[in-house]
Amino acid sequence: MQYFECDIELMSDLHVKGHHPPTLCIGLLLKGSWPWPSIINGKALDMLKVGIPVMVAAGETFESITNQTVGQRCRMAALNIGPDFFSSQSGEDDALWHVLTAFLKSAYRQHDLPNCEGLKSILLRLYNNPYQGAISRLYRESLALSALVELAVYLKDGHCHCSVFPLHRNRAFEAREIIDQDIAAAPPIAQLAHRVGMSEVTLRRAFKTTFGVTIVEYVRDRRLDAARIMLREGRFLIAEVAYRVGYSDPASFTHAYRRRFGHPPIVELKGFKG
Repeated sequence: MQYFECDIELMSDLHVKGHHPPTLCIGLLLKGSWPWPSIINGKALDMLKVGIPVMVAAGETFESITNQTVGQRCRMAALNIGPDFFSSQSGEDDALWHVLTAFLKSAYRQHDLPNCEGLKSILLRLYNNPYQGAISRLYRESLALSALVELAVYLKDGHCHCSVFPLHRNRAFEAREIIDQDIAAAPPIAQLAHRVGMSEVTLRRAFKTTFGVTIVEYVRDRRLDAARIMLREGRFLIAEVAYRVGYSDPASFTHAYRRRFGHPPIVELKGFKG
């Protein structure tokens, strides 16, 4: 079990690609913005929301890509619990414990935890630890264990509806693979559902539960992430990039880009001076 915190402002653009072991992570963004990381196993993630705890769980090794921009500010507190911690308690026959360990039996998941004020309070106390030395370590350890209990109770009470049938989850992954084959020409949802052998309603629900975003949100974010890379390469005009990633209207592309990244696409053009 590890606790980490940060209060940083980037002095230059940051691009980091890495592979990570199975984990359960609980975090709280206190100030600024941070998509920790931007992309997991090819899936674009939503930005963390200030003041709302988030849980990340992965039962298998996953690949991450982090893209941050100069001037970005982040203040955050987080707990990272590895599978060894859970395996050491494998003999426990406790319903709350099984709620937590269940999240390490599936692929990567990210879930916001709104209204989980108990967990938020614990993470704030961890960040504002008033002690030093050995007492500080004991204080953090006790709060970390309390955070796990608070999370388990929150999940057991049904606040986070994350369950999905294995077959439906597999179909959701299959649908994502089809989308990723050609993100600019992603098929309509009805056609996608037909190809994976599910009803449209069931696929929508399974996809959102498995990946934490709707199909429409996933396609939009993947297109915009691809567009950002193309713009930074500086080989195409904005309209050309818009068409290449699947937008028929450059104005709609610009609007969507601004909403996702907080600035218009022209800022990304190679050599552009704002």
